Amino acid sequence: MSQRGRVKFLASATVLMSIVVFVPAVAQPKPTALVLERVAAYVQRFVDDLTNVVAEERYVQEFRLAADRRRLRSDFLLVKYPGDEVRYQTFRDVLEVDGRPVRDQQARITQLFLEPFASAVKRAGEIEVASFGQSLRRGRLVDPLRAIANLQAFYQPQFEFSVAPADRRAGADVIELTFTQITPPGGSLIPLRGKALVVEQSGRVMRTELTVGSRANVSVTTTEFGFNATLRIDVPVRLRDVTPASGADEFIGTAEYTNFRRFQVRAEQEIDVPAKPEQ
Repeated sequence: MSQRGRVKFLASATVLMSIVVFVPAVAQPKPTALVLERVAAYVQRFVDDLTNVVAEERYVQEFRLAADRRRLRSDFLLVKYPGDEVRYQTFRDVLEVDGRPVRDQQARITQLFLEPFASAVKRAGEIEVASFGQSLRRGRLVDPLRAIANLQAFYQPQFEFSVAPADRRAGADVIELTFTQITPPGGSLIPLRGKALVVEQSGRVMRTELTVGSRANVSVTTTEFGFNATLRIDVPVRLRDVTPASGADEFIGTAEYTNFRRFQVRAEQEIDVPAKPEQ
């Protein structure tokens, strides 16, 4: 959830009728290395702030042509491995399918926080697998944090990076950071590349786009981030996932994240679960 790419610039002069026309110097973007350092520091804070925060996820799965459609309501959570600064796990616990409650789902996240951490991580994985079983057939459930995870300092050496000015509509001081996974010689990695809209001076990530695959088999996942006034941290706000389906069809997944609340386990094994905000 960092390495240096190079941005090359071409300087030129134009000669016309024996007159040299000098183009005024244009301010160049900050060195990619400095941008990556700021982004890595921001992402570390983002992950630390979001750890043990639970969100309500409303995920809609559908196809562009087929009539199949499914609505899932889940708890979405990020947890951190103890004593490990780089290993995190996200998981979702599906609570409702098309408005119908899933049996035996109540308070499962609460129970996770009362178990020894190793057992909790194992149990979280089991819940995640069970949740995938609620997915629409031929559909998929994706992690909204997958792209931003690649911007962590630990993972940056696995990518080549470059920076460029972003669309002016993105706001002042916003740049576009692109990253492409480095494929070792003879390697067979599935092509993975992405973009991130980043506030240059702070490293704050506003949006990510992750593209996986090549040619006709390309999946694109976009996540937008925003500030949560209740917890005073940045959080994922919405997701859009588009991937080819069988034939000429296309699968589309969209999700929104609300009702963020933080779990805190006290030493006496009590748990503090803030009430969900009213809709």
